[in-house]
Amino acid sequence: RNISEMYTLTVIVLPVNDMPYFSLKPVLVVPSHTNYMTFPSVIFNISTGAANEADQTLAFGVSPATLPDHLSLTLTSNGTLVLKNFMGLDQKIVVTVTLADDGTSAGNDSLMSAPQNLTIFFVAPPPQPFELTFLKRDFGVVQISWTHRWIQEGYGGISNQFNFSFAMSIVECKQDSCTSSYIALRPQECIGGSCVRDVRVTSWKNTYNVSVEAQNLAGISAPQSVKFAGSFVVDVALPLISSRQFNYTSKPSESLLLVHVLPPASNGSGSTYITAYEFELCRLLANSNVSDCITFSGVNP
Repeated sequence: RNISEMYTLTVIVLPVNDMPYFSLKPVLVVPSHTNYMTFPSVIFNISTGAANEADQTLAFGVSPATLPDHLSLTLTSNGTLVLKNFMGLDQKIVVTVTLADDGTSAGNDSLMSAPQNLTIFFVAPPPQPFELTFLKRDFGVVQISWTHRWIQEGYGGISNQFNFSFAMSIVECKQDSCTSSYIALRPQECIGGSCVRDVRVTSWKNTYNVSVEAQNLAGISAPQSVKFAGSFVVDVALPLISSRQFNYTSKPSESLLLVHVLPPASNGSGSTYITAYEFELCRLLANSNVSDCITFSGVNP
Protein backbone atom coordinates (compact mmCIF):
# COMPACT_ATOMS: atom_id res chain seq x y z
CA ARG A 1 0.00 0.00 0.00
CA ASN A 2 1.30 3.39 -0.94
CA ILE A 3 0.86 6.19 1.65
CA SER A 4 1.84 9.81 1.13
CA GLU A 5 3.88 11.82 3.50
CA MET A 6 2.06 13.38 6.44
CA TYR A 7 1.60 17.15 6.63
CA THR A 8 0.42 19.27 9.52
CA LEU A 9 -2.25 21.90 8.79
CA THR A 10 -2.61 24.64 11.37
CA VAL A 11 -5.89 26.59 11.37
CA ILE A 12 -5.93 29.86 13.29
CA VAL A 13 -9.40 31.18 14.13
CA LEU A 14 -9.30 34.94 14.63
CA PRO A 15 -11.93 36.65 16.77
CA VAL A 16 -14.53 38.77 14.99
CA ASN A 17 -14.62 42.42 16.06
CA ASP A 18 -18.02 43.93 15.42
CA MET A 19 -18.08 47.59 14.49
CA PRO A 20 -19.19 49.88 17.35
CA TYR A 21 -22.17 52.13 16.79
CA PHE A 22 -24.13 54.97 18.39
CA SER A 23 -27.00 57.39 17.81
CA LEU A 24 -26.93 61.16 18.27
CA LYS A 25 -29.15 64.23 18.31
CA PRO A 26 -28.14 65.79 14.98
CA VAL A 27 -28.93 69.43 15.86
CA LEU A 28 -28.23 71.30 19.08
CA VAL A 29 -29.05 74.96 19.90
CA VAL A 30 -26.82 76.45 22.59
CA PRO A 31 -27.45 79.88 24.22
CA SER A 32 -24.02 81.49 24.44
CA HIS A 33 -24.61 83.57 27.57
CA THR A 34 -22.10 81.59 29.64
CA ASN A 35 -18.75 79.84 29.24
CA TYR A 36 -19.62 76.34 30.44
CA MET A 37 -22.52 73.99 29.74
CA THR A 38 -23.10 70.23 29.73
CA PHE A 39 -25.67 68.39 27.62
CA PRO A 40 -26.39 64.82 28.78
CA SER A 41 -27.39 62.13 26.28
CA VAL A 42 -26.43 64.04 23.15
CA ILE A 43 -24.94 60.67 22.18
CA PHE A 44 -27.07 57.65 23.10
CA ASN A 45 -27.58 53.99 22.18
CA ILE A 46 -23.81 53.50 22.55
CA SER A 47 -22.61 49.95 21.81
CA THR A 48 -19.38 48.03 21.30
CA GLY A 49 -21.15 46.16 18.50
CA ALA A 50 -21.83 42.78 20.16
CA ALA A 51 -22.67 41.43 23.60
CA ASN A 52 -19.44 39.38 23.80
CA GLU A 53 -17.42 42.58 23.25
CA ALA A 54 -18.87 44.44 26.22
CA ASP A 55 -15.48 44.58 27.94
CA GLN A 56 -13.99 46.69 25.15
CA THR A 57 -13.12 50.32 25.84
CA LEU A 58 -14.81 52.92 23.66
CA ALA A 59 -13.60 56.42 22.81
CA PHE A 60 -15.26 59.20 20.81
CA GLY A 61 -13.43 61.17 18.17
CA VAL A 62 -14.43 64.67 17.06
CA SER A 63 -13.22 66.50 13.98
CA PRO A 64 -12.21 69.11 13.13
CA ALA A 65 -9.91 69.16 16.14
CA THR A 66 -9.42 72.93 15.89
CA LEU A 67 -12.56 74.87 16.79
CA PRO A 68 -13.19 78.64 16.51
CA ASP A 69 -12.80 81.25 19.25
CA HIS A 70 -11.02 78.92 21.70
CA LEU A 71 -14.13 76.75 21.93
CA SER A 72 -13.58 73.48 23.79
CA LEU A 73 -15.83 70.54 22.87
CA THR A 74 -15.59 67.16 24.62
CA LEU A 75 -17.69 63.99 24.48
CA THR A 76 -17.57 61.75 27.55
CA SER A 77 -17.88 57.97 27.33
CA ASN A 78 -21.56 58.09 28.38
CA GLY A 79 -22.50 60.53 25.59
CA THR A 80 -22.47 63.82 27.53
CA LEU A 81 -21.35 66.86 25.55
CA VAL A 82 -19.19 69.33 27.50
CA LEU A 83 -18.75 72.85 26.05
CA LYS A 84 -16.35 75.51 27.33
CA ASN A 85 -15.27 79.03 26.32
CA PHE A 86 -18.15 80.02 24.05
CA MET A 87 -19.67 83.12 25.70
CA GLY A 88 -20.95 85.50 23.04
CA LEU A 89 -20.24 83.07 20.20
CA ASP A 90 -22.68 83.56 17.33
CA GLN A 91 -21.93 80.80 14.86
CA LYS A 92 -23.01 77.53 13.31
CA ILE A 93 -20.50 74.70 13.80
CA VAL A 94 -20.61 71.22 12.25
CA VAL A 95 -18.43 68.49 13.75
CA THR A 96 -18.04 64.86 12.72
CA VAL A 97 -18.31 62.28 15.51
CA THR A 98 -16.90 58.74 15.40
CA LEU A 99 -16.67 55.93 17.97
CA ALA A 100 -13.69 53.55 18.20
CA ASP A 101 -13.10 50.42 20.30
CA ASP A 102 -9.85 48.76 21.41
CA GLY A 103 -10.65 45.32 20.03
CA THR A 104 -8.43 43.31 17.67
CA SER A 105 -8.95 43.89 13.99
CA ALA A 106 -9.40 40.74 11.95
CA GLY A 107 -9.52 40.93 8.20
CA ASN A 108 -11.86 43.69 7.15
CA ASP A 109 -13.32 44.20 10.61
CA SER A 110 -13.54 47.86 11.59
CA LEU A 111 -12.48 49.32 14.92
CA MET A 112 -14.37 52.54 14.17
CA SER A 113 -18.04 53.32 13.71
CA ALA A 114 -19.57 55.09 10.74
CA PRO A 115 -19.16 58.88 11.09
CA GLN A 116 -22.14 61.11 11.96
CA ASN A 117 -22.47 64.90 11.85
CA LEU A 118 -23.48 67.04 14.84
CA THR A 119 -24.63 70.60 14.04
CA ILE A 120 -24.42 73.15 16.87
CA PHE A 121 -25.98 76.62 16.67
CA PHE A 122 -24.37 78.97 19.20
CA VAL A 123 -26.93 81.73 19.78
CA ALA A 124 -25.90 84.98 21.51
CA PRO A 125 -28.42 87.14 23.43
CA PRO A 126 -29.31 90.37 21.59
CA PRO A 127 -27.85 93.74 22.63
CA GLN A 128 -30.24 96.25 24.15
CA PRO A 129 -32.22 98.79 22.11
CA PHE A 130 -31.04 102.39 22.12
CA GLU A 131 -32.27 105.89 21.25
CA LEU A 132 -35.65 105.18 22.84
CA THR A 133 -37.70 108.37 22.51
CA PHE A 134 -41.32 109.50 22.62
CA LEU A 135 -43.21 112.13 20.65
CA LYS A 136 -46.65 113.39 21.66
CA ARG A 137 -48.34 113.52 18.28
CA ASP A 138 -51.71 114.80 19.46
CA PHE A 139 -53.88 114.94 22.54
CA GLY A 140 -54.34 111.17 22.84
CA VAL A 141 -51.44 109.48 21.00
CA VAL A 142 -47.77 109.19 21.94
CA GLN A 143 -45.34 107.80 19.38
CA ILE A 144 -42.61 105.54 20.80
CA SER A 145 -39.53 104.92 18.65
CA TRP A 146 -36.22 103.13 19.11
CA THR A 147 -33.49 101.48 17.12
CA HIS A 148 -31.25 98.45 17.48
CA ARG A 149 -27.76 97.60 16.27
CA TRP A 150 -28.83 94.39 14.55
CA ILE A 151 -31.47 96.25 12.55
CA GLN A 152 -29.16 99.12 11.62
CA GLU A 153 -26.47 96.73 10.41
CA GLY A 154 -28.91 94.53 8.49
CA TYR A 155 -27.72 91.75 10.74
CA GLY A 156 -28.07 88.24 9.35
CA GLY A 157 -26.17 86.26 11.99
CA ILE A 158 -27.22 83.07 13.71
CA SER A 159 -28.72 84.82 16.75
CA ASN A 160 -30.99 86.93 14.56
CA GLN A 161 -32.63 83.75 13.24
CA PHE A 162 -33.80 82.38 16.58
CA ASN A 163 -37.01 84.19 17.57
CA PHE A 164 -35.48 87.68 17.60
CA SER A 165 -38.18 90.20 18.55
CA PHE A 166 -38.93 93.24 20.71
CA ALA A 167 -41.21 93.36 23.74
CA MET A 168 -42.67 96.73 24.73
CA SER A 169 -44.07 96.99 28.25
CA ILE A 170 -46.49 99.81 29.09
CA VAL A 171 -47.28 100.57 32.73
CA GLU A 172 -50.13 103.08 33.10
CA CYS A 173 -50.50 104.51 36.60
CA LYS A 174 -53.42 106.38 38.06
CA GLN A 175 -53.27 108.03 41.44
CA ASP A 176 -53.93 104.81 43.34
CA SER A 177 -53.28 101.92 40.92
CA CYS A 178 -51.26 100.76 37.90
CA THR A 179 -52.06 98.45 34.99
CA SER A 180 -49.65 96.77 32.57
CA SER A 181 -49.91 95.84 28.91
CA TYR A 182 -47.49 94.39 26.36
CA ILE A 183 -46.86 94.79 22.65
CA ALA A 184 -44.65 92.42 20.62
CA LEU A 185 -42.84 93.66 17.53
CA ARG A 186 -40.90 91.66 14.97
CA PRO A 187 -37.77 93.26 13.48
CA GLN A 188 -39.32 92.82 10.03
CA GLU A 189 -41.89 95.45 11.03
CA CYS A 190 -39.18 98.06 11.63
CA ILE A 191 -38.38 100.37 8.73
CA GLY A 192 -35.17 102.24 7.96
CA GLY A 193 -33.34 101.03 11.07
CA SER A 194 -36.02 102.31 13.48
CA CYS A 195 -39.04 100.75 15.17
CA VAL A 196 -42.16 102.85 15.81
CA ARG A 197 -45.27 102.11 17.85
CA ASP A 198 -48.15 104.37 18.90
CA VAL A 199 -49.43 104.34 22.47
CA ARG A 200 -52.91 105.72 23.07
CA VAL A 201 -53.23 107.53 26.38
CA THR A 202 -56.50 107.54 28.25
CA SER A 203 -56.19 110.43 30.68
CA TRP A 204 -54.00 113.47 31.15
CA LYS A 205 -53.83 112.59 34.86
CA ASN A 206 -52.20 109.22 34.20
CA THR A 207 -48.46 108.63 33.93
CA TYR A 208 -46.90 106.11 31.56
CA ASN A 209 -43.68 104.15 31.89
CA VAL A 210 -42.71 102.45 28.62
CA SER A 211 -39.77 100.05 28.38
CA VAL A 212 -38.47 98.12 25.38
CA GLU A 213 -36.21 95.07 25.44
CA ALA A 214 -34.83 92.81 22.72
CA GLN A 215 -35.14 89.06 23.08
CA ASN A 216 -34.38 85.82 21.31
CA LEU A 217 -33.94 82.17 22.18
CA ALA A 218 -30.73 82.87 24.10
CA GLY A 219 -32.03 85.57 26.43
CA ILE A 220 -33.38 89.06 27.00
CA SER A 221 -31.45 92.32 26.78
CA ALA A 222 -31.41 95.06 29.38
CA PRO A 223 -34.44 97.33 28.88
CA GLN A 224 -34.54 100.94 27.74
CA SER A 225 -37.26 103.05 29.38
CA VAL A 226 -39.01 106.41 29.08
CA LYS A 227 -41.62 108.03 31.31
CA PHE A 228 -44.17 110.67 30.37
CA ALA A 229 -47.45 112.18 31.48
CA GLY A 230 -50.68 111.42 29.68
CA SER A 231 -51.20 114.29 27.26
CA PHE A 232 -50.56 117.96 26.87
CA VAL A 233 -51.42 121.08 24.92
CA VAL A 234 -48.51 123.04 23.51
CA ASP A 235 -48.77 126.77 22.74
CA VAL A 236 -52.41 127.06 23.75
CA ALA A 237 -54.00 130.02 21.97
CA LEU A 238 -57.42 131.58 22.58
CA PRO A 239 -58.18 133.56 19.42
CA LEU A 240 -61.74 134.50 20.45
CA ILE A 241 -60.37 136.74 23.17
CA SER A 242 -59.33 139.83 21.27
CA SER A 243 -56.84 141.31 23.70
CA ARG A 244 -55.48 138.26 25.51
CA GLN A 245 -53.66 135.20 24.25
CA PHE A 246 -52.28 132.46 26.48
CA ASN A 247 -49.20 130.57 25.33
CA TYR A 248 -47.82 127.75 27.44
CA THR A 249 -45.15 125.27 26.48
CA SER A 250 -44.71 122.15 28.56
CA LYS A 251 -41.65 120.05 29.14
CA PRO A 252 -41.66 116.48 27.75
CA SER A 253 -42.11 115.08 31.25
CA GLU A 254 -45.19 117.24 31.92
CA SER A 255 -48.82 117.03 30.97
CA LEU A 256 -50.78 120.27 30.51
CA LEU A 257 -54.52 120.54 30.29
CA LEU A 258 -56.35 123.83 29.71
CA VAL A 259 -59.92 123.76 31.00
CA HIS A 260 -62.45 126.39 29.86
CA VAL A 261 -64.66 126.97 32.87
CA LEU A 262 -67.01 129.76 31.71
CA PRO A 263 -68.67 129.51 28.27
CA PRO A 264 -68.80 132.61 26.00
CA ALA A 265 -71.63 135.04 26.78
CA SER A 266 -74.09 136.00 24.05
CA ASN A 267 -74.73 139.66 23.35
CA GLY A 268 -78.25 138.93 22.11
CA SER A 269 -77.40 139.33 18.43
CA GLY A 270 -76.41 135.71 17.95
CA SER A 271 -72.66 136.38 17.85
CA THR A 272 -70.30 135.33 20.60
CA TYR A 273 -68.06 137.81 22.25
CA ILE A 274 -66.32 136.83 25.46
CA THR A 275 -66.74 139.55 28.07
CA ALA A 276 -65.58 137.45 31.03
CA TYR A 277 -63.52 134.34 31.07
CA GLU A 278 -62.03 131.88 33.50
CA PHE A 279 -59.58 129.14 32.60
CA GLU A 280 -57.94 126.48 34.67
CA LEU A 281 -54.44 125.35 33.70
CA CYS A 282 -53.47 122.00 35.22
CA ARG A 283 -50.06 120.40 35.16
CA LEU A 284 -49.01 116.84 35.87
CA LEU A 285 -45.38 115.89 36.48
CA ALA A 286 -44.58 112.40 35.20
CA ASN A 287 -41.73 111.88 37.65
CA SER A 288 -43.82 112.64 40.73
CA ASN A 289 -47.33 111.64 39.58
CA VAL A 290 -48.61 114.81 41.30
CA SER A 291 -50.84 117.37 39.62
CA ASP A 292 -51.50 121.01 40.43
CA CYS A 293 -53.80 123.61 38.88
CA ILE A 294 -53.92 127.39 38.66
CA THR A 295 -56.84 129.57 37.57
CA PHE A 296 -56.77 132.55 35.19
CA SER A 297 -59.67 134.99 34.97
CA GLY A 298 -60.25 138.42 33.54
CA VAL A 299 -62.52 140.77 31.65
CA ASN A 300 -62.19 141.25 27.94
CA PRO A 301 -62.09 144.99 27.15
